[in-house]
Amino acid sequence: MLAVLVLLCFQSIGVSGAECACEIEERPDATAKALTARWMVHALDWGVVSTISSRLGDEGSPAVPFGNVYSFVDGSCDKATGIPYLYGTYMDQSFSDTKSNDSVSLTLSEASLSSVCPNGDIDSCMLNTEFGDPENPMCARLTITGKLVALDDDSEEHKFAKNAFFERHPSMKVWPIRFDAIQCNAMQYNTIQYNTTQHDIILATSLRG
Repeated sequence: MLAVLVLLCFQSIGVSGAECACEIEERPDATAKALTARWMVHALDWGVVSTISSRLGDEGSPAVPFGNVYSFVDGSCDKATGIPYLYGTYMDQSFSDTKSNDSVSLTLSEASLSSVCPNGDIDSCMLNTEFGDPENPMCARLTITGKLVALDDDSEEHKFAKNAFFERHPSMKVWPIRFDAIQCNAMQYNTIQYNTTQHDIILATSLRG
C-alpha cells in the first residue's frame, strides 16, 4: 500500500510572502480573469475537491456530491505549471469515489490565503472589514472540473510533483509512505469557471500560460 499522487490537469492586492511556504506574487487585477486564475492555482495551498459519492444515498436515488478539503501544489515555488497536484490515498473517501465516477472538481477561494500565510489578509475577503466576505465578488473564486486519469509513478512529472509537495507542505515528508494502493491519477479538465458567473468562463488552456 503506497501513497498516492494525484495530478489534476485542469489544468488586487499585493501580499507579503515572508511567512508563507512560497513568496506570493502580487495578485493580478480582478478584471484579468485568466491571469487571476493562474495566480490562484500557484499561490493558494488548499481547496475543496468534490466527487460524486459512492457511499452516500440509496440505490436509485439522485447522485450525492461530496466535498473534501485537500492540499495541492501546481509545482515548486519557483516553477508554476498551472496543473494542480493532489497527494493522498485511496483509503480516503474522495479518491475512493473516483473508482466508480472519475468526475471531480476543485474549488479555490482567495480567502484561504490568510489561513496559511500570517501576512496574507485580503480586505475583500476578510470578515472584519467593511465589505469583506469570501462571497464578495472581489474575493476571487475558481472552480475547475474534469476527470481523473492515471499518472505514471516512475515519471519525471511524478517526481517533480512529489518534491513540490515536500517543499510547500513540509509536514507531508513524515506522512506514512505505505497506504492502500499504487495509483496516480490526472485530471483532464473540461471547464474553468471564475467567480461563478457564466460570462466569466475561462478557456482551460489559460492556466498553462
